[in-house]
Amino acid sequence: MLLRGDFMIWQPFIDFVITMLTGIIDSIEFNVSLPDNIFSAFHTVFGALGYFFPIKALLPILVISGILSLLRISIVIIRFIKGFIPTMGG
Repeated sequence: MLLRGDFMIWQPFIDFVITMLTGIIDSIEFNVSLPDNIFSAFHTVFGALGYFFPIKALLPILVISGILSLLRISIVIIRFIKGFIPTMGG
């Protein structure tokens, strides 16, 4: 636990570090730009992913998994609400 006096001792050091970091960050020049063919790159990446993970074959499994997850969440919500009703119990 830092006491107020301990923080005052470290304050010049913290100011020096922050000043140095700010100077380093300000001295870095960088340009942010997107390439012209960014969408073709996305198309290539997703095409490769589609080759390794065939969505058409996995779609029934994904749908069943989603349905079961929603069913579990809805059962938990129903049991939570039932817990507040005195005559039904939890």
